[in-house]
Amino acid sequence: MALAEKLASLRYLIILTSRWTASDSIGHERRKLMNRDLVRLRREYSTLIDEIAMNFGISAAMEAQENVECTVIVPKGIKPPQHRVVEEGFTI
Repeated sequence: MALAEKLASLRYLIILTSRWTASDSIGHERRKLMNRDLVRLRREYSTLIDEIAMNFGISAAMEAQENVECTVIVPKGIKPPQHRVVEEGFTI
């Protein structure tokens, strides 16, 4: 299911962005941008779960969410890029 892969990608980005925004290694303005992006990522994640539920049923959506939340792992120690990077409308 391609939607499950996208859900996993969003989960990965949410975890990574959350860690970066909590880090002391980024400035205030960059943190504000990342927090804004984090809100957008979480909204997209929730919307995708809803889309899976509408297309495949609630149990499939719950299973996809549980699977993603149990299997997506983000290695520790990944640092944000030194310079601001905008990719697909999101600031890194």
